[in-house]
Amino acid sequence: MDPRALLEVIRVQRHDFLNHLQVISGLVQLNKSDRVRDYIREITGDFERMGRIIHLKSPEATAVFLVAGLRAAERQIELDVRIEGDLAGCAVPGAVMERALESVFALALSALAPPEISDRRLRVYLDGKGEHCALRLHWISPDGMDADGLREGLAGVDELLVPCGGETGLTVESDRTEIFILLPRRAEHGLGGT
Repeated sequence: MDPRALLEVIRVQRHDFLNHLQVISGLVQLNKSDRVRDYIREITGDFERMGRIIHLKSPEATAVFLVAGLRAAERQIELDVRIEGDLAGCAVPGAVMERALESVFALALSALAPPEISDRRLRVYLDGKGEHCALRLHWISPDGMDADGLREGLAGVDELLVPCGGETGLTVESDRTEIFILLPRRAEHGLGGT
């Protein structure tokens, strides 16, 4: 991972935090206490989502998720991340996981990047509680989407993951596209995460 990308994440977060303080200050000055409470609740939800990313127990995956959020925002793509569990017992080495996740996020964000796409929402679900750590990325299929390009990109990700016991998959339907990754757990870790 390019450290400059992480520095950019920090710079953007700092800017957003200062902006939040300015908005709250302005609402207080306008005596809009109900709106202040709503706004604080809204940004607290954002911080809670970020907290779940930070607690993935994989520095490499955390970095990829944070940078993916930045890249999505740059392309005006809404990134909806839901995380259950963590990656603590994942058997895939961190460097391999980083490259695989970077590739998968790049594929999904590229599929949603064309400006003519109206539903620019990428939903990401990570389930780190089962026998495998499972990651799903799905979105509304745009007209003319390059499914062959996605398959080609995922073949490269499989080259990284299969030797570690992982795998990828792709589902392309008329109304949605889904990429999934299964990452095995270390035998000594067992089920359920920590």
